[in-house]
Amino acid sequence: MKTLELTSDVVFKAFMLSENTINYKSRLLHLITGISENELKKAVYTSEELKVNQKSEKVYKTDIIVKVEKNIISIEMNKEASYGIFIKNSNYASKLRSEQLESGESYQEYKKVITINIDNFHTYKGNKIIYKFMMMELETKEIENDYYISYHIDLKNLNKKSYNKDEISELLKIFIVEDTEKLRGEKVMDEAIDELKRISEDREIIGLYDKEKVERKLI
Repeated sequence: MKTLELTSDVVFKAFMLSENTINYKSRLLHLITGISENELKKAVYTSEELKVNQKSEKVYKTDIIVKVEKNIISIEMNKEASYGIFIKNSNYASKLRSEQLESGESYQEYKKVITINIDNFHTYKGNKIIYKFMMMELETKEIENDYYISYHIDLKNLNKKSYNKDEISELLKIFIVEDTEKLRGEKVMDEAIDELKRISEDREIIGLYDKEKVERKLI
């Protein structure tokens, strides 16, 4: 049976919410953010609608939210480039930040909001896999604060020879390699491949996956 594409929203959410991928998720997020791998193994992984305060306000449904230590991580799978996709994801982050203040928490309890965009397309010019963005003063290069950080993962740069050997590149290849059996070798990756194959055999997931592909063609 064909392995479903992990760049699909449906498959990505099932994969990231599965308890069977906890070692893969914690290792990948640790390498991106620097947050402790052990803490990430204890984190809460959800997909949720953010609160709406007014009837006219847009409902924001996130891909994956990770709550760990004093951090909230929003992970978005961006399969295709489209107008406004990064504006939408930035609005998710703004909503997450504002909800903390609305809940009445003190500033001492304020959590850092981190956005991770996994992009299945080129956007930035650095020929990098990971781009890190923070608010910075242009002349002095001083960082204003670290309460909001945005990462972009460029999957298209994984095929470049210079990126083939580092650990994070090896982990991310599960998103782009059709024959995932070639990636086996490490326990973390083996567990992830096994779970992706299990998801690929789930009839409900297959139905939603096919529906998603049809809907994308109609856009």
